[in-house]
Amino acid sequence: MIADYEALTSDLLEWIKKTIETLNNREFPNSLAGVQNMLMQFNNYRTLEKPPKYDTAGYRILTHAQTLTLSEDTINYIFTCADKLTAV
Repeated sequence: MIADYEALTSDLLEWIKKTIETLNNREFPNSLAGVQNMLMQFNNYRTLEKPPKYDTAGYRILTHAQTLTLSEDTINYIFTCADKLTAV
């Protein structure tokens, strides 16, 4: 498990370094074909590299919703048990 974590963090750090270098490049092409190529690269980045972040965010939202549901069920159970104790 630790080895998996180290591998994932190493991959993430490499991706961050590569992306920072790419974003720091301020030389833009002076032709329509060059700009279209850059737009195509950006669209590939946006559609191929970004979705895992949305999947992770979706997972966190789902987990949070499940936690809230579990909390509501727990609260209802506690009140039900409390009512039974006071009724006795």
